[in-house]
Amino acid sequence: MVDGEAWILDLPQRSSSTAEGSSGALALSMIALRFAVSRNEERVDITVVCPDRDIELPARSHHYLLVTLARTRLAAAGAPSAERGWLERDELCRMLATDELRLNVEVCRARKQFSALGIQGAASIVDRRMGTGRIRLGVERVDVRRM
Repeated sequence: MVDGEAWILDLPQRSSSTAEGSSGALALSMIALRFAVSRNEERVDITVVCPDRDIELPARSHHYLLVTLARTRLAAAGAPSAERGWLERDELCRMLATDELRLNVEVCRARKQFSALGIQGAASIVDRRMGTGRIRLGVERVDVRRM
């Protein structure tokens, strides 16, 4: 009873077909990314390499952001894992010839695309260090090749 009105709480049974309940759920830490970049850098194809299959993503504009972050991660291969691949937001904006607002839109779109694949932790496809303005690719295993 709430304010003299009767209410019934009806909670659904937990289904094992949800992403959280699935034993085969894919986590961001389990994948690798394979980038194929055209010679003029106008096209970037991404393949998500999973333990049991490869998923080719439809081309999107935010893929160039991700390959830029992947290249930065690869360039810092000798650094400790926790320090590998970080870029200042302002520097990244200069590299991409964009502004902070557009960068945020691209990050959001990347997160949405990976989330749609059912990948747990997809929001971390692009990591941000709070309070520092630093950003990096959230996947450690990357490969960048020319088409």
